[in-house]
Amino acid sequence: NYILQGPQRLHSKGVFNFIKNNTETNAHILFKKPRALALYTGRNCFVNSPDVSSEKLQQQLKEYSIGYILINKEISDDAAKDFVSEHPGNMQLVYSNDVYSFYKLIINDK
Repeated sequence: NYILQGPQRLHSKGVFNFIKNNTETNAHILFKKPRALALYTGRNCFVNSPDVSSEKLQQQLKEYSIGYILINKEISDDAAKDFVSEHPGNMQLVYSNDVYSFYKLIINDK
């Protein structure tokens, strides 16, 4: 009767379906669990070091052409959460539910 944290949960299925149906097939997405996301969406997925600075993370996003960040409010690392909260003008929330927030990056070359 209880589904453990993971890709079979209703919230996970919802965001994975949204990503699969609403992103480019060659989209690059930053997420704490890249293998699960890649398996369920068919997208290119990456993970960052959980202790990376916001500046270094922004460099990596550009270097690897990351276009989206997926945050799981229950498991995502602090570096990705901090980056999202520190750079609200550089991203657009495109999907959310009780567990996930999915952002499209709008990185300006400064």
